Amino acid sequence: MKRFIASFTLVAGLLFTTSAFAFPAVLVQGGTQGIGLEVVQPVLPLVSVALQGNYFALNHTFNTTNVTYDGKLHLETVGLIGQYHPFAGDFHIDAGLYYNDNRISAVATKWTSNPGFVPGTESITFNRLSPYVGIGWLTSGVVKLSFDVGVMYQG
Repeated sequence: MKRFIASFTLVAGLLFTTSAFAFPAVLVQGGTQGIGLEVVQPVLPLVSVALQGNYFALNHTFNTTNVTYDGKLHLETVGLIGQYHPFAGDFHIDAGLYYNDNRISAVATKWTSNPGFVPGTESITFNRLSPYVGIGWLTSGVVKLSFDVGVMYQG
């Protein structure tokens, strides 16, 4: 029991060490991965861990002369990102892994006089696990603003 209490105290102390901010930050975000939430928790003086979830969906149909296009875009990712703050400040270097459920599909239907219509279908799926690297800036204070730029390899 004493070992458990000592271990728990050590881990809790590491999780709530002051770095860029003392308590978890909850952020609302928007970008190329969709709209989502991010929770950032410092774990060491220069290291934070972020858990992100993003979602966006769009269905669109349009017509041109004798052709109907029906497109669907589905973006859904959940990521676990490590953030290193090399200058003990707001700037961070990121690396992590995303669960990736992004998909794109499209159907084109051409209307002709004989045999009536000719459909064509195409879809794109991506790797389920996608590595990520990037850099970013998270401001200190009660209201936090974040700016991140990175690359996710989707396969």
